[in-house]
Amino acid sequence: MQGAFGAAIGMLEETLALGLKTFGHAPGKEQGRFLGSVLARLSRACINAGDYARAAQVVEAFPQAVEAPFLDRTFRRARTLSSEGLPSQRPEARPADLGQLTVACVKHGTKYGPDYVNRLYAMVRRHLPGNWRFVCFTEDPAGLRSEVDVIDISGIRIRGWWTKLVLFDPRSQIVDQTVFYLDLDTVVVGDLGFIEGLKVGFHILEHPDAPSFNSSVMLFDRTFAAPVFERFTKSDLDRLTGDQDWLEECMPGIDTFQREPVRIYKSFEPDLDSAGLAQTGAKIVTFPTAPNCFPRNGQSNG
Repeated sequence: MQGAFGAAIGMLEETLALGLKTFGHAPGKEQGRFLGSVLARLSRACINAGDYARAAQVVEAFPQAVEAPFLDRTFRRARTLSSEGLPSQRPEARPADLGQLTVACVKHGTKYGPDYVNRLYAMVRRHLPGNWRFVCFTEDPAGLRSEVDVIDISGIRIRGWWTKLVLFDPRSQIVDQTVFYLDLDTVVVGDLGFIEGLKVGFHILEHPDAPSFNSSVMLFDRTFAAPVFERFTKSDLDRLTGDQDWLEECMPGIDTFQREPVRIYKSFEPDLDSAGLAQTGAKIVTFPTAPNCFPRNGQSNG
């Protein structure tokens, strides 16, 4: 969680060794899930330390057959990165240009009102230089400020988290090749210029406490990310919990943002509090478990 991957790797290796010694060669179901969870975190820590081959080897060499959430996807991520490397390191990856960028959000249903979109636009305008465009995918544009372009999604049949898949539809009326997406429960607290020059690819936020993606913040090239929409089927909707599961299954080898500029408040990152926020280096804070991040007086927690 703190980015100390070397220390985490050593701790997780010791935990696995102790678990194997304690549980023996035939662990019970819950014991196996525990071992699998530790193994997934060990592999993910190796990935985050940049050692992709080791990340795959620790899973391949594990002597027990265990199941755990995140383990299969983490293993696929390790193997993909080991064979292909990160998209940002490929010759065809293009640096993000703030003059050819669409900042996007999705508002569908009644969970979030137009004030969330308007505040998000204002925060991005304050903290991101350049001649970028702001787009809201919504079926209800009422109340949105004039600077927000609207892409109508009134005809979509998916709901909830899955609505984000409209971002990857090649038929959408997005002008730019590069898209910077922010959830509506996101607060911008610092300079967003860090995205300029990032080679894209596809950058996504990673959960600090679990080996999995978080789609609250994404930066992607539409051509590179096209498989997210093109490969999706109704069976994926039925068998997976949400878009984050599909993103990791479909695009296991993508980049993740560095931890410092993008943080998840607060239950996921106990060291993050409003009093010390300025000292963390955070530029974006997202609130996935607390959507009402704006009190009634209109001031954000940031």
